[in-house]
Amino acid sequence: MRRRIFKTRSLDTADFEREPDLEGVVVEMGSLEVDEEERPFMVIDTGQRLVRVFHSSALKEAFDCAEKGDNIHLEYRGKVKLQGGKSFKRIAVQVWNDGEEEDDNEESQTSKSQSTE
Repeated sequence: MRRRIFKTRSLDTADFEREPDLEGVVVEMGSLEVDEEERPFMVIDTGQRLVRVFHSSALKEAFDCAEKGDNIHLEYRGKVKLQGGKSFKRIAVQVWNDGEEEDDNEESQTSKSQSTE
C-alpha cells in the first residue's frame, strides 16, 4: 500500500471548552504573527485531524518541553475564577516519547545487581 504524502491538510484550532481532551503527536512547532504579535503554536496530529494549539500560560509547561515527534495529551479541567472577575483555564499536560524497547535480559541483570548490593 502506498503511503500518502500530503502537500496540505486543513487545520482546526483547539477549542478546549468544546473538546476537552486532545491527544496526538506534535508534528510542527512555530509561531505566527497575530495582531502584530508573535504567537507560538504547535500542531498536533490526532490521527483523524490536525489541530493547532496556541501558547498560553495554561500551556507553558507543554511548550517548554515538547518537541516535534513527541506524544502529547492535553486535558481541559475547567476555569478558575480570580478576584476582579478574571479567570484562567486549567489544563493538565502530559508529554512523552516512545523510547526504545528495553532488553528483558538487560533489565533482569540490573535488578539482580541492585538486589545483591
